Order: sequence, then structure tokens, then C-alpha cells
Amino acid sequence: MTTTSTTPTTTFTTTTTTTTTTAHLAVVTLQVTIQEVFVPALSNPQSTEFHTLAVTITSVCDVIYRAKYGIFFIRTIVISFIPVFRSRMAADTQVVLEVVFNETAIATIVNTTMPKDIDVKDTLKEAVTNPNSTFNLSVVPNSITIIRVPNTSTGATTITMATPVITTIVPAAPTTTTAAATTTSVATNTLTTVSVEFTSKGETFISDLSTSSSQAFQTRASLIKTQLEPFYRSAFASFNSLTVIKFRNGSIINTMNLDFSSSAVPNSKEIGTVLIKAAQNITAFNINPTSVTVSGEVVTSSGISSKTSLFTASCLVVLSLLLSS
Repeated sequence: MTTTSTTPTTTFTTTTTTTTTTAHLAVVTLQVTIQEVFVPALSNPQSTEFHTLAVTITSVCDVIYRAKYGIFFIRTIVISFIPVFRSRMAADTQVVLEVVFNETAIATIVNTTMPKDIDVKDTLKEAVTNPNSTFNLSVVPNSITIIRVPNTSTGATTITMATPVITTIVPAAPTTTTAAATTTSVATNTLTTVSVEFTSKGETFISDLSTSSSQAFQTRASLIKTQLEPFYRSAFASFNSLTVIKFRNGSIINTMNLDFSSSAVPNSKEIGTVLIKAAQNITAFNINPTSVTVSGEVVTSSGISSKTSLFTASCLVVLSLLLSS
């Protein structure tokens, strides 16, 4: 009689343990004006002009901040370019710039804290005003301002470690895996568009302003957007954006769309009043306060809206003449 015995087999296998460490980044956002002629292509982050100027600026800033903060500094990032008009025909370039620090590295060094945002601003200002500076970049020193204080974002670095584990091979029982369905709810912020129109009295209309692809159209549209958006952003938390739609003759009639969050759209009177008040502070172009219309309503300087049609106005004129005779 033959007896067969089975001995469990022991083998060495390797499993992978993944450890995730978190690096915290602190970001200071600055706004800087450089003496560089603004061209419409700088509004497009995909353009060659945007990329070339961005590389020039970040190269300069990286040298400045790395010399000051060493391993705590990571890099600078150009976010956008917008025009800053010296006159109606010429514009410098304003840069929105992020300065990124490694907050995790700062926290590991005893008696070391995150640089204050004012120090980040002053470091750049001192470097560009240094008479011995060799940087090929003309910065307007007093234009350097802080527009966003440090905020924290999280990045993950994965480290893989091999760990030996002894296991015994035995027949495995069948397993069933059930996948749980996950439903993601996406909140949609709907916008409401309001049409606004005003006349630039005394300015000359040219035919190129009728074509949205022309440089004259894009330059004027960018000028209006840059000048007016801060007033509406300051006045209404629900304001989203301003887009110039068209220009018409007479002197120049400017038509634009304002987008607001649909949950809190200001009325025509409030929207028009902001534009009328802005006219007192804007010199880059003319705003005739008596020409402001919002969704077809004429908004007066007192903030009272009216919908007087051409027919009604004509009837009032005729009636006035009859009464006077």
C-alpha cells in the first residue's frame, strides 16, 4: 500500500507598498507693469508672443527669488498679460505673476517661516531698481502690487518601497468583486447676459472698427474691457465678465455684454449707474453719461431708467409745438 503525503510549499514573494507624501505650496500673486508695447497676441496664452515674453520674465524673476530664498523658492509663473494705456494709442504691458514657494521645506527648518507677501513684493522692487542690475527688463517699480495673498495647494509625490513577505501557497477560493457605482454631481453656475451700450462723444469712427478681427477693433475692445471690468467687479459680487460686441458710427457707439451669475443679477438702474460713475475716472476713452442704455433702457445720471420710444418722443415734440402756438 502506497501512501502519498503533500507538504505545503513555502515561497518568497515581493509586494509593493506605496507611501504618499504631501508637499504644500505657498503662492504669492503679483501684478507688475513692464515697459513693453502690448500687442493683441499677448492675450492668447498659446501664442508665440505670449510664450516668448513669459520666458523672459520668469527667467529674470527666477534669478531674483532664487538668490533671495534659495531652496524655499520653486519658480515663477506668468498667468496673463493685459494692456495698460499711457494714451489712447499706446499701451504698456501689465503682467499677473505667481511666485511659488515650498511651504513644506520651510516648515522643516527650525526658526524659519514663510516669507511675508510684502517681502516678496519688495524683493522684486529692490532688484529691478538696483543701478547695478543687468536684467534686460524694464519694470515700472511703483506698479508692483500684491493682488493675492499666499494660499496653499497640495501636490503628491509617490515613493515606492519593496518589502519581502513570506507566504504559504494554498488553493485559493474563488472571490467575487463588486464594483460600486459612483455618481458625481456637478454644480452648474448659470450666467445671465445683459446688453449695455454707450457713446464715446467726440471720438472718430473708422471702418476697421466694424470688423472684429481687425487690430483697431481688438485694441479698443481690450481697452474698454480692461478699464471697465474692475468697476463692475468691485460693485457686484455676481459679476463674471465683460465682452465688447461691436462698434458703430456716431461718434463711436460701443456695445458690450455683461455676464452675471443668474442667482444675483443687478437691475438696469444699478448696472447703468456704475458705468456713469466710471465715466468720471476714465480718460482712455470717452463715456457720454447721457447715452448709457442697459437692455434697451436709457439710464440717466440720477439712476432712473426710462423706456421712451422714438414714436413717443416725436409725439411729445409735436404736442409741445401745438401748445406753444
